Amino acid sequence: SVAQVSSQTLRNLALIDKACDMLVLRPLAMMSKPDIVEIAAKIGTKKFAETMPEYCGVISKNPVTHGNYEKMEVEAKKFDYSVLDEAVKNAVRVNVDEIAQDIQNIGELDVVSDLSSGDYTVIDIRQGDKCIQTSVETLKIPFYNLKSEFKKLPKDKQYLLYCEKGILSQLHGQYLRDSENYTNIKVYRP
Repeated sequence: SVAQVSSQTLRNLALIDKACDMLVLRPLAMMSKPDIVEIAAKIGTKKFAETMPEYCGVISKNPVTHGNYEKMEVEAKKFDYSVLDEAVKNAVRVNVDEIAQDIQNIGELDVVSDLSSGDYTVIDIRQGDKCIQTSVETLKIPFYNLKSEFKKLPKDKQYLLYCEKGILSQLHGQYLRDSENYTNIKVYRP
């Protein structure tokens, strides 16, 4: 619905259209959220939307509701399309209702819920200022800084990544494990 924030405002939809050379159809753009939910119920997809895991990394703290054309053009010129081409070439399609299962198939990190079971440091990887309060040392490192900041941490400690749903913690923890060979990472789910 265009009444939403972020990329869904009319101005930002126009910016997106200006930045790409492909026709983008938005059949639900002028409908309200309750109307969209009603249609989802009629066609049998509402249950998927209700049970879909929230990927907490896609929501920004301060969404841009009135994008700037000049800034978009400057940033678009900096974009390296070869990176996008490579990503598309190597893309793997996963249905959104199968993300949690896909994470498990990749090799899920261990999940810890009892902090007294080990000598842990919790890393809250959520965006924004909120930081979980725990009985152990807790660090605040937003997920987008995790790769660069994690390498600065002592290697002899055990770290538990935390986000509200656990999906982002699993994804970033698996990335650090698989691409950087860290073995001292688990997920914290209180």
